[in-house]
Amino acid sequence: MRPTHQLTIDQHYHDYPARRLKIDIDGEEISDECILWEAMNIRSVGPVLYVASRAATKDGRLDFVCVRGKDRSLFMKYLGARQAGRRAKFPLPLCRFRKAKIVCSSHGQLQPIQTVALL
Repeated sequence: MRPTHQLTIDQHYHDYPARRLKIDIDGEEISDECILWEAMNIRSVGPVLYVASRAATKDGRLDFVCVRGKDRSLFMKYLGARQAGRRAKFPLPLCRFRKAKIVCSSHGQLQPIQTVALL
């Protein structure tokens, strides 16, 4: 039987509603429905989620990882493999950046939620 925290993570991402995000990464705008996003300068989120395998702390850039609503099944399959102790490559693309602004849709309004910049 899997530990409770793993079951909770599965349930969370399986049921989590995708939210409309408007993302500006180094001047290029991306809009999509997302269930997870991370700006990373390290390779993993905790001991299980290796989502930015090429991230480096000294390269002057961050790695942007995004799981869109339509990518949910790929992400869940990856998450299941990692929780089972199997090596698995993160199945979604990522991009490197120096500055990003993320705006989230809440109750029909776009609200800035995060600006990330390396100075």
